[in-house]
Amino acid sequence: MLLKHRGRSGLLRLIALENEIQKRIVDSVLKIDEPTRRQNSMLTQENTDKIIALHEKKEIFITIDIPIGRPGSKIPLEYLPEADRQDVLQQWRLPAALEDSIVWIELHEKFLESVGKIRLFGHPQVSQIIAAGINRKQLEDIIEASIQYLQP
Repeated sequence: MLLKHRGRSGLLRLIALENEIQKRIVDSVLKIDEPTRRQNSMLTQENTDKIIALHEKKEIFITIDIPIGRPGSKIPLEYLPEADRQDVLQQWRLPAALEDSIVWIELHEKFLESVGKIRLFGHPQVSQIIAAGINRKQLEDIIEASIQYLQP
């Protein structure tokens, strides 16, 4: 979903996504109950108030990195044969194209989905507090809900 969003979005839509994610993180921090706060020393009222105060001042403390396609991914893979693989009658001087392979075609076409990493960065002042109060599944749900909210 994030790769599709990034592919059809300009800078303003990416900023809108980050703002929506940040807003939903603040909403989650506001809902942390007292038993959860007592279990983790990072979740004091003072610490969670920092996140809320930053958000109310319109400070940015969350940013997302979604990879985009690179021109290099459109260039076919080539190789230089090893010395023992070279044809005796022909001296290899230029790279040779690899044979068509289902594995290579799939990897080439879905490179971003295969190896691209989507990263969410938090300001050092609040990242540990957020990590203590919101688990990975909740964070994924926040991101997914934010994307769906911004869909045209």
